[in-house]
Amino acid sequence: MPSSACLRLFLLHGIRQYTPRTLSKATRLFTDRTYATLFLLGGAACVRHHFRHITRPVLTGRRASPAPEALRLAIARDAAPVPRRPYFYALVIHSNWRTRLF
Repeated sequence: MPSSACLRLFLLHGIRQYTPRTLSKATRLFTDRTYATLFLLGGAACVRHHFRHITRPVLTGRRASPAPEALRLAIARDAAPVPRRPYFYALVIHSNWRTRLF
């Protein structure tokens, strides 16, 4: 799910932005035999990479060039610490379990 950091990247395309607080509301919709974990994906380096190599070229009418090596470097930079402003969220919900997955 896109985070608020993505608003700058996707501009006003109607993409809903999420926060840990709004996602926690979704987890309350499930039964007692359910648990969830929120994973934070990406960070500032990935957001900068996307803006430089995709958003800005599209806005200026140039061809977007994702630059695979620069993307790998951005992912590596964001992988070490827990990102303060993640790029995306992954909400994993495990229900009706016999053995916990995580």
